[in-house]
Amino acid sequence: MTLGERELAVVLQAAVDHARQRLAEQGSFLPFGIRAKPGGEIEFVEVQDAGGQRLEALQSELIDTLRQETGSLLAAGLVASVMLPDSEEFPTAIAVQLESEGFCRLILVPCRGDGEEVTTGPMNPEAATPLIYRPASCIQVLH
Repeated sequence: MTLGERELAVVLQAAVDHARQRLAEQGSFLPFGIRAKPGGEIEFVEVQDAGGQRLEALQSELIDTLRQETGSLLAAGLVASVMLPDSEEFPTAIAVQLESEGFCRLILVPCRGDGEEVTTGPMNPEAATPLIYRPASCIQVLH
């Protein structure tokens, strides 16, 4: 089964909401995964930093975990916090690489935090190279 735009939008919004919650609570967050299961459940996949792991290693671990499940998932994604050095209004963004069979987009959501309040700007979708729904030999890490 493939997901339509409406269903993918729900998965995207869940990823952004979870990231915003993390930003409000902690001021930052480690990369995490999101997966949409056939029954409609949306789950987040967290990896633990085993003492100073590089972000690339954490992202690779998430990608490997999600790739192993693509046959039983409707969609999966990788969510990370990225810097926007050219923006004074929004110095960071929530980056969501959202994928399903035949679909792949990188969505940047500019944001800024003021204590417990996180303000976001308009979502900016871009075409992207799949990280999860592709052969293991072609994996690239999202920076």
